[in-house]
Amino acid sequence: RLGFVVPIWSTVTAEIKHGTGDGYAVLSGGAAMLDNGMVSFPSLVINRAGFGYVLTFVAGNMVVESDLFQVTSGIANSIKVHNLTKLWKPNAVFPSIVVEVLDVG
Repeated sequence: RLGFVVPIWSTVTAEIKHGTGDGYAVLSGGAAMLDNGMVSFPSLVINRAGFGYVLTFVAGNMVVESDLFQVTSGIANSIKVHNLTKLWKPNAVFPSIVVEVLDVG
């Protein structure tokens, strides 16, 4: 709710403003939901903690930026293991395993 009424035909995109937040951060879940001229992004996720993020929203020739904000990480809640196979043979070289620690948020 940044003050603009968006026409029904508009496509609205969201992105992390270049040079803000963590330079390696990725914004995902950017599907916009349009309702009565108002746009919401109910599933936006930034994958890295950091300070000084700004989001940019674009609809046609209208551009709106958010205020500066911070993304913090939560306490570890679960561990996800990728590339883990159940069929290991004696003296075999183990495949590369990726371990991802996830927080509640």
